[in-house]
Amino acid sequence: MNIREFAKITGCSHTTVSRALNDSPLVKQSTKDEIQRQAKALGFIIDANAKSLATGIRNTIGILYPYSNLRKIGSLYTSEVIESIRMSFNEYHLDAIISGYDSIGENLHSLTRLIREKKVDAIVVLGYEVTDIVIDELSKFTKNILLVNPDPTVPFDRCSAIVIDNRAGGELAYTALKDIASEELLIISHDRPQYTDRVKGFIDSASNNVRVVQFPDVSYETSYTSTLAMKDEISSYKGIFAVTDIMALGAMNALQDMGYQIGKDISIVGYDDIEWTRYSRPNLTTIRQPRTLVAKNVAQIIQKMVLEKKEFVEHIQLSPTLVKRQSTYERESN
Repeated sequence: MNIREFAKITGCSHTTVSRALNDSPLVKQSTKDEIQRQAKALGFIIDANAKSLATGIRNTIGILYPYSNLRKIGSLYTSEVIESIRMSFNEYHLDAIISGYDSIGENLHSLTRLIREKKVDAIVVLGYEVTDIVIDELSKFTKNILLVNPDPTVPFDRCSAIVIDNRAGGELAYTALKDIASEELLIISHDRPQYTDRVKGFIDSASNNVRVVQFPDVSYETSYTSTLAMKDEISSYKGIFAVTDIMALGAMNALQDMGYQIGKDISIVGYDDIEWTRYSRPNLTTIRQPRTLVAKNVAQIIQKMVLEKKEFVEHIQLSPTLVKRQSTYERESN
């Protein structure tokens, strides 16, 4: 059954039926409800391919993420923000194709394939790992590019971007440990640009007396074993800032296995506010990345680009927030 045949059954024009099935505000709500009810009863669905041929819009968005963030040593924040974006797309009836990219030895042919083959209407690129070379290559095929949390030092004036203030996040982390002398504070980090910004924010608020230790990677296992390896010196510290929650949880469990009471003998602050932080014992004080707000802004920008076909460049900066929990609670209340 095609749309004209279905329209005859409803007694409406095929234009009205098409608008109703696409939830257009141009059709009275009661009419939309009745047409959608009949469509559901008859199992009638608009052919997406036919619709895309007519409108030039596939209602499908490519989401590109850095492979390193979803590997074993990566951050669960990335998978959580992808899911938040997908949920926000539902409001605009947008689908997502999710693919990865590697910042080392980038295969640009693979990266641009979704656009070249006209499978997506726009590209959302997550992460600090995206380079100006990647932006240049993507720009050859589409203007509909949105970067999420890119490296602020990478020029992205030609495309829209949502930037999260990592340095401000580091400053907030210090406020949870500010009652501790700077020489008794330890930062555990890793050599990636966004972590560097978090460390700088913390040190700018504290002082250069704060020690920074670089762990080999950001996995739970490495943080656990690396913290255990510091057992002879760890008693010198009363507060730890870990640049990711996974690192914080690994360090926290190592400290507990060494006999420390978290929140009393030593306080710990993480970064990201992944779901696990609510269920750790004690649950973790952390810096919450605004993933719900990120997802909302992504969906709004994409609908302007794709559904409203607007050509524009928009830059939004979002700030993280401090979430105080038990890993610092007891010390702060004394």
